[in-house]
Amino acid sequence: MKYTTLFVTAISSLALVGAGCAPGPEVQLPPPSTSKVPAHNIVLNEVALPNDFPRDVVRYENSKVFSFIYDAESPDQAVLSLTSGDESMTVLQWYDEKYVQDGFTRGQSASQGDVTSHEFLKGNIVIVVNVIDQSSTNQTDKSLISVTRRVNIIE
Repeated sequence: MKYTTLFVTAISSLALVGAGCAPGPEVQLPPPSTSKVPAHNIVLNEVALPNDFPRDVVRYENSKVFSFIYDAESPDQAVLSLTSGDESMTVLQWYDEKYVQDGFTRGQSASQGDVTSHEFLKGNIVIVVNVIDQSSTNQTDKSLISVTRRVNIIE
């Protein structure tokens, strides 16, 4: 139950922050520009993962790595951030099949707005896959993917 509440709270927070509902200082913005920003102004260079990055944090086959969080001295947590030109449901289905094939069981799922999350469990390892569907935008990448790993301490 504790992890259920934590999972739902994390998803809700992610959606609220993504929707611009996070608290912050009030800022006076300049009037909107009428000029268009070309999509190629944002360039992602693929990031190489370290050799000791956890193998159970799986990279989607048709994706680019744009960031990761991992400390080899504290390997209980890792986060992998990806982009993909594939539709979000294709990405989620791939992760569902991959993690079940690798011996994980499906945990909770949640969806709010354009964000869908699936949880996978194996022993004390918890993997959460979050996919943001941005197919309604003009971006080349239709999916933003975050794969988070944590190891629960079992007492």
